[in-house]
Amino acid sequence: MLLAAALLLGVLWLPAESSRPGETPTATTSAQSATPERPARATATPDPAATGFAPAPTGSPTPSPTPATACAARFPIDSIEAIEPGRTTIAQVEAAFGQADFRGGRPLQLRFYEGDCELRIMVGIDEALEVEAIGYSTLGWLLERYGPPDAAAISEGNLALILPDVTVLLYAEAGIVAVLEALPDGLTRESLIDSLVFRPPFEVDRQLTRLNARAVEWLPPLR
Repeated sequence: MLLAAALLLGVLWLPAESSRPGETPTATTSAQSATPERPARATATPDPAATGFAPAPTGSPTPSPTPATACAARFPIDSIEAIEPGRTTIAQVEAAFGQADFRGGRPLQLRFYEGDCELRIMVGIDEALEVEAIGYSTLGWLLERYGPPDAAAISEGNLALILPDVTVLLYAEAGIVAVLEALPDGLTRESLIDSLVFRPPFEVDRQLTRLNARAVEWLPPLR
């Protein structure tokens, strides 16, 4: 009995085979790698899809529209020309351009805004009297659509046209007044039209008097 107890006690105190000193385990787990891991990069290469940055385009980027061409797209010239001063009603104007963003002032004005573009319509009791497009296209576009003006002038400033020393181009039969914030010798075909006004047909001399502008010789820009 004593001998059996001693043998049992000796078996219980034997160390496990895998933990004996000086021996290496005979197998590896599936999670362990046979070769050491590669050290991490100091800076990871960004993934364009993951970071939101797209690769630089290889071709020439498409130019964004200028404010002037954007305004011509938002307020189509055909719709503006369709307004007949003295005949087109407020309801017809809003059918073409939507509900006015502003209505007020004396004389009454309707104003329509699309981003940085603005269309102003002066009205009487219920009819449009005058249309003004702000920052609308370029001098080159104006000359291509309407041809050379009947007269050119330089403003001297008054309540009708506050800014002095700007160019005024008059199309009498079409009732168009174009204002460009530069003197005639500083104009190019890319010069922006500050104000494009549509009125009833007028006489040039009377319009020059109303705007306090002196007539000058019109020489189309060479560039």
